[in-house]
Amino acid sequence: MKQYIFLGRVLPFFPKKVSYPVVPSANPSKLGTFGFEIQKSIITATLVADHIENAGTALKSAEQTIQGLVDAYSFITGEIYEVRLEMVKHDDSEEKYSEASLEELLGDLQIEELPQMEIFMGAAIEHMSLRLALSNFKNARRYTAYTGLFVYLAIENIKKHFYPTDLKNETLEWEGIRQKLSIKREDVDFAKTFADVVRHGKYQDVSGKDNTKILKVGAEVICKFYTFLSKPS
Repeated sequence: MKQYIFLGRVLPFFPKKVSYPVVPSANPSKLGTFGFEIQKSIITATLVADHIENAGTALKSAEQTIQGLVDAYSFITGEIYEVRLEMVKHDDSEEKYSEASLEELLGDLQIEELPQMEIFMGAAIEHMSLRLALSNFKNARRYTAYTGLFVYLAIENIKKHFYPTDLKNETLEWEGIRQKLSIKREDVDFAKTFADVVRHGKYQDVSGKDNTKILKVGAEVICKFYTFLSKPS
């Protein structure tokens, strides 16, 4: 059995003290035993399982479970809170968790032009479609169970830049955006496969490997869209 301890906080200050030593699981044999407490906005969570794919995947799963409880509180009070787990302790080691940078996410994928920070931020202010895509991509990173959905939404945001008015044939829209940005159909379809599951009200476990692949698709499309916007019209 492996044990992970996650430390974090609820932002802004969360006034309610909460303790769930064991959170009921629909599949305890696979997901293991998970519990957490919130006290003065500080979160301490513990996960014990036979197999944990990696610390990042486990942390995100724990974060989303706690966020569900906090969302229930928000629903009643009207106050919005965000759960942030940042520290992972395991086998007497301790490390701060952080998301992969753009270059780490893209890996060996060749992109014509990586976004330059100041210009990219300016483009996000100027172009609504890019701003919406980035918002959905942020959620794709944050909510691993819904990565496919949010990446697909980000791609659809970008598609609307080229086709603000719906065509009678949506297939032509997708063919158009793939051609304009040199996107592979199989990559978009891969993200859509996971998006469709969530859109139809179902839940699907997403492996760390698939999650990274979906994010890579989204990052590639956004980078290519940025390159398109940067070129003289």
